[in-house]
Amino acid sequence: MLDQVKITALVENTSALPGVAGEWGLSLWIETNRHRILFDTGQGPSLVKNAHTLGVHLSTAQAMVISHGHYDHIGGVANAFAAGFRGSVYLHPAGLKPKYKKNATERPEPIGPQQTALHALRARGENVIYTPEPTRLAPDLLITGTVPRTNPLETTPSNFFLGEDCTILDPLIDDQALLIETGRGWALFTGCGHSGVINLLHYAKELTGGGRICAVIGGFHLQEAPEARLQATAAALLEFDVELVAPCHCTDSAAIAWLQKALGQRVITLHAGQTLLVCP
Repeated sequence: MLDQVKITALVENTSALPGVAGEWGLSLWIETNRHRILFDTGQGPSLVKNAHTLGVHLSTAQAMVISHGHYDHIGGVANAFAAGFRGSVYLHPAGLKPKYKKNATERPEPIGPQQTALHALRARGENVIYTPEPTRLAPDLLITGTVPRTNPLETTPSNFFLGEDCTILDPLIDDQALLIETGRGWALFTGCGHSGVINLLHYAKELTGGGRICAVIGGFHLQEAPEARLQATAAALLEFDVELVAPCHCTDSAAIAWLQKALGQRVITLHAGQTLLVCP
């Protein structure tokens, strides 16, 4: 069990500090008394610059965890390697597949891993560890692997595809989360939450043997979510007694405002350059 978990947002859509760039995507630097973890890498351009500005040394990380294979989460891996990262990389194998999204004009838009990221990962060889199943990095660190989708409100968007012809829906089985045990329970880190926050909460509790989930941090993918899903998400966070809710990135500002109104001071915003302590 860790005494303290400190989070620094290296990449997020918006910036909290002058000199720290906002970029569509997510990257979190996670420090504990025993671990240093890079969770996601953003698109790439802002990662190293923001880390330098914030005094974060990427070369000291023991592990990199990639939540899923979309470009705004996996895009900075080559930049992290160039900055001296030498640890192990953990990702779901389906995260390396080509991924597409239909844009407003119905044209296929590539949103999967860029070639620079793929080449960099292939060059790392056995230091890349695939996590389709739950994977324990340490007694207090756990990667979920594929998250079971059981809640009928948390369906995969119908505009994500596995090929450029956009005929095969992408079930996003590569979407995974990181769990870190703190003195007050387990903190749950999610890149986009394509699996759904409710599904993630239930699976996290199962994987931790009924452990308390004290925090949920990251993207909730609630853009344009219907009222019923927002209500169910807020109800689940209350049911699990999550004391810190830090939605960001793809959650959508309107959804964040809705959660703040429903959950009060449990909900905080998270922007690039911001640091917070998790369940101290």
